[in-house]
Amino acid sequence: AGFFLATSVNAQVTDEELAKHPEFTSSNYLVYPEPVNTKYTKAPAGYKPFYISHYGRHGSRYHHDSNEYKYLYKTLSKADSAGKLTELGKQALAYAKVLATKAAPQKGDLTQVGVHQHEGIAKRMYKNFPEVFRDVNVAGKKVTPHVKAYASTSGRCIVSMAAFMGELRAQNPKISPELISGKSYMNFISAFDWNKLDYSKVKTYTDESDKLWKNVNPQPFLKKLFADSSYVVNNVEADKFYNRFFEIATSLQGMDKPLLDEIEAN
Repeated sequence: AGFFLATSVNAQVTDEELAKHPEFTSSNYLVYPEPVNTKYTKAPAGYKPFYISHYGRHGSRYHHDSNEYKYLYKTLSKADSAGKLTELGKQALAYAKVLATKAAPQKGDLTQVGVHQHEGIAKRMYKNFPEVFRDVNVAGKKVTPHVKAYASTSGRCIVSMAAFMGELRAQNPKISPELISGKSYMNFISAFDWNKLDYSKVKTYTDESDKLWKNVNPQPFLKKLFADSSYVVNNVEADKFYNRFFEIATSLQGMDKPLLDEIEAN
């Protein structure tokens, strides 16, 4: 069986689905929905599974940029010092303080929610295709199942790979694992160097972003947090604040319970 961890392929959803499931608007921060009562297509008559090639994304993680946690907290804190926050804004400030303190240092790291997601994938894979992970006889010799796993150099991908492999071996200790990660493998794992990709200089991206923001009005949301609209005009980058708040808020669904409990306690 082969296993890769690097990036994602996003499926399209309809307006009706978004209305029914607003959590889908969180895009890649959506917690992986575990399949329930899924019916798998049987192999054609005369055939049986013998090999699996799996390409997956890392599991749920902290928001990717520690500066954005801090930006949210500093913006709200400054407004609070000026007496410009509503009660809801003060509550948001308390939440933002916890995140700036506890979440920011772990920017981009895999959460335990993410660990369990990959354990679940491995467990279902073993349950649904047990014949792939059994000993087989080849030319009179017993061959134990071998799983070769590659991960990008990203820490969250390496931990995801380890969680996946750990669960497979929990299901069958006889599995022979091979875990691989390194810069020399990145050309086929991920074609992009994300550290060098600057979206702001890609015209196709900026054109689409501009069209999106023409249809987004952050003012109703900002009025719920800030008590003075003139303060917002002079001190807050409305689009930036709205976007950062949204991304961090939607990422919370992938956080671990101790952090969520601490946020809730404030």
